[in-house]
Amino acid sequence: FDIDVDLSFKNGVYMQEPFDQMVISGLYKNGILHLDDLSMTKEKSIGLHIDGIVPLKNHGDQVAISMESSFSNLSLEFLHRFIPGFFKISGLATGDINLNGTNEETHFSYDIKIDKPEFELVKMKNLVSKGYYNGKNLFIETAKATNENGHIYTSGNIPFDLNIGSSTFGKYFANDSIKLKTEADLSDLPFLSPYIPDLDSASGNYKILLLVEGPIQNLTRSGYILIQDGVFY
Repeated sequence: FDIDVDLSFKNGVYMQEPFDQMVISGLYKNGILHLDDLSMTKEKSIGLHIDGIVPLKNHGDQVAISMESSFSNLSLEFLHRFIPGFFKISGLATGDINLNGTNEETHFSYDIKIDKPEFELVKMKNLVSKGYYNGKNLFIETAKATNENGHIYTSGNIPFDLNIGSSTFGKYFANDSIKLKTEADLSDLPFLSPYIPDLDSASGNYKILLLVEGPIQNLTRSGYILIQDGVFY
């Protein structure tokens, strides 16, 4: 069947996220969604806009994805509800994500800023990151996280399965290798203390280099921690 949709909703809730207005406009035909506009707004808060072409069924000729999205103050908890098995994340994201490729081999690029991000137990003041995905690896070109007491930089690649038609979406490619480089300049250890409570009382100037490489089951770690004026209570 084919569907031609042009809808507008006001003062509603979608996936536990309240909105002032939501617009859905597009055509579904032959298993392909032609999205003219999907937007959700909340005054002085959320802004989300998506348009493009997405095949919702597997096609023998591998119909290409072409989708652009932009957003401001978008709750990462809202996104996490679509991927509940992924790592716990929260914060407010602003930026853009552009998709192409196919359901079987999805490609995308991203450029985002997140205010008050949380990743599992780690809380930060803000995070800025830019990178891309090639169907096999998430390449983090730059990522800088800051809080009141310092910053941490990360770059490298992670073999996540982020192909939108995959049954293992959000999981690691077990046989592929991670390669990450992390550098930090901190006056406490907020990225470690949630996991090692004894470090809550540590203070000083910490310069950290951490290299992580290898398959997820057999990671190799190397680097150093330089401590200046350190105090451990």
